Amino acid sequence: MKLHEYTEDQLRNAVIGSASMRQVLQKLGVASYGGNYDVLRKSIRFFKLDTAHFSGQAWNKGKKLAPKYSLRSYLSNEASIQSYKLKNRLLHAGILKHECSNCGYILVG
Repeated sequence: MKLHEYTEDQLRNAVIGSASMRQVLQKLGVASYGGNYDVLRKSIRFFKLDTAHFSGQAWNKGKKLAPKYSLRSYLSNEASIQSYKLKNRLLHAGILKHECSNCGYILVG
């Protein structure tokens, strides 16, 4: 297989040192859009390179992202939030219980 913009060794090193297809393309200096992903997949298959270490969309893999605003900001109307998201935040914080506010019936998940 003929590679126009990079050598087999460059491809092999980029695959070894990357966690995703996008990172491989970036390391090779190839634009990360369109058919370039297809060409990369074919090249990886052709050279039988191991991609088991790829974690897909790795930018947030294993990270615990903090909420953008505190609950106090939402409850004092300093910041807006969709009602179901506010409910989920309140449930997660233990402020709101999984039960009906009228009859006390305990709701399941």
